[in-house]
Amino acid sequence: MAKAEAYRILEIYYENGFRWIDTATNYPIDGNPENFGRTIAWLSKFYSDFPELKVFVKAGSATNEGSPIQLVNASYFATVFDILTSQLGGSLGGLGIHWDNCNDVSDRRAIIDFFYKIHHEGHVVGLSGISIPEIYAKSSIAKKLPWIIQTNYSPVQSKLANIEVAQIIKNFPNAKVYGYNLLGGITSKGLSDQGNRLINLDRLLNGTTSEMKSNVLAQIISRCLSSNVTGLVIGPSNPMQCLDWCTNLSRFNFA
Repeated sequence: MAKAEAYRILEIYYENGFRWIDTATNYPIDGNPENFGRTIAWLSKFYSDFPELKVFVKAGSATNEGSPIQLVNASYFATVFDILTSQLGGSLGGLGIHWDNCNDVSDRRAIIDFFYKIHHEGHVVGLSGISIPEIYAKSSIAKKLPWIIQTNYSPVQSKLANIEVAQIIKNFPNAKVYGYNLLGGITSKGLSDQGNRLINLDRLLNGTTSEMKSNVLAQIISRCLSSNVTGLVIGPSNPMQCLDWCTNLSRFNFA
């Protein structure tokens, strides 16, 4: 989207009392190398207009093509943390490990020690898209950390989400679990033409066949909460959708 529209989405979000932004060093994931990190670059221009804003940044992917190429080691995260601090200043609220796709069980001690350090400096720490979470759970330090852990949540697969959230909390009892991809899971139910995702979700959740007859966003939020997630990561694609999300989240006392 255009830079001005992205700013307006952030403005609406902030005006409605929300203060945390979730992003990643490789966003947008559009396959265009020239756009690698553009989201952070824009936020670095925006954040001074929003004094209470906190940005949580995930790092680890080496490209914005959605490929498994990654950079998951302690020195990389230390470098990224320094760069983000210079770009975002006091608005940098935390750092997360993004897409650790390694299937080996090699030691993650140096990485965990680094995240333990920045946690005790007052930053949020997180995990997102970890291939084998148990590798981290083997560490007593990692097990105790209050991670923000993101899980791919689809409201049409609530039973699976319940199982996944329970497993995450078993591995990391001090963690908070956040659901993302809240408009997803449509293709898994046979709707290959996604079209208007909200209308298609209405069909799946309520058995309707035409225009939406219910507040689908409120149902999605309610289903997420029933799966014991702590919060949600929304991804509005335009200002009006952002306002719709904010209105519904406010009903559930999110801020």
